[in-house]
Amino acid sequence: MTGPEQPNDNRHYRHLSDTTVTYSFNKQWALMGNYDYGIDTLTAGGKAHWQGVAGYLRYSPTERLAFTPRYEWFDDHDGFSTGTPQRIKEFTMTGEYKLRPSLITRLEFRRDWSNQPFFPKSDPTVLARSQSTVLAGLIWTLGLFSNSMAGCGAGFSAATQGCCRCGTPTLSVQTRSLSTE
Repeated sequence: MTGPEQPNDNRHYRHLSDTTVTYSFNKQWALMGNYDYGIDTLTAGGKAHWQGVAGYLRYSPTERLAFTPRYEWFDDHDGFSTGTPQRIKEFTMTGEYKLRPSLITRLEFRRDWSNQPFFPKSDPTVLARSQSTVLAGLIWTLGLFSNSMAGCGAGFSAATQGCCRCGTPTLSVQTRSLSTE
């Protein structure tokens, strides 16, 4: 993606590359990797850049049950994206159960770390270097991509619930380059 992103400035551009690789070994196992790199030319001069990587592994022992560990690393070298120059890491473990083909429940535990105090505590004036989050979710899908790889960019689960249902190994590689104008 590329385009002017500074307020009242159409000359200084932001560039963002987002690359995703998904590989489904069979209907039970899938792997995804993601790399993002961004650079912004600032109105005041200079450039800010950031980058991140993520890795996912999805295991579905049955058609209704799945487990997905995820690890992400983000380097906000100049503090442009988060407001603080820092490196952030996170690990998430997600359990998923399909009540019906179009109704999914998820329970997730996530742990975030930063090399700088960044995460607010109960007292918002005190920042911590880590935080934990628990999430319970209910998802209703419309089934638009249930039997094809079309639209895999909608997310990891869309890619792994596509062609891999028949057990055929699949590979999906995406690199997005869109204008933000």
